[in-house]
Amino acid sequence: TSSGINMAFKIREKDFNSVIIFLTAHEEKGLMILENEFLSLTFIVKKNNYLKKLKSAINKALKIIDCKKIVEFKIGNIQYKFLQSDIIYIYRETVTRKCVIVTDYTKLFVRKPLCFFEEKFGNAFLKSHRACLVNKEKIIAINKGKRLITLNNGIDLNLVSESCELNVE
Repeated sequence: TSSGINMAFKIREKDFNSVIIFLTAHEEKGLMILENEFLSLTFIVKKNNYLKKLKSAINKALKIIDCKKIVEFKIGNIQYKFLQSDIIYIYRETVTRKCVIVTDYTKLFVRKPLCFFEEKFGNAFLKSHRACLVNKEKIIAINKGKRLITLNNGIDLNLVSESCELNVE
C-alpha cells in the first residue's frame, strides 16, 4: 500500500520537477501524502468516476510539462537534455573552440557553434556580446555604466554590447 509513497520519496530525493499523481484505493493515505509535502498534482481515490479524474489530472500534468521547455541535442552518440531554466549562460571558449553550457550543477563543453543555441532559445536568452548568451530568467540587473550583467546567483558577467537591453515581458 505504501509503495507509491516510497516511490514518491525516491523521486523527490532527486527531482522536484516531475509531476506526481497518486491513484489509490486507500483513502486514508491522503493525509500522509499531504503531511510529507510531495508536491503532488493530485490524490485520486479509486471510487466513483476515478477514470474521469485521472484523465483530467493527466491532461493537467501534460500542460505543466509542456510549460517546461526542454532543450535537446545530440553530439555524436550522446543525447543531451536540459531544462531551459537550468541553463544560466552559454559562452564560446576561444582556446578549445567549444561552447560551454553553464548550469548550477555542471559545465558542459560541446562542439556546437553559439548560433546553434541562439536558434534553439530564441528570445529567452540575451546576447551580452558576440560570444555569450545569458538566460533572461537569471538576470536581475544590467549595469551599462560598469558594463556588467548581474545574475540571480550572484555572478557578474561582462557586458560588451552597447545595445544590450533586458526587455521584461
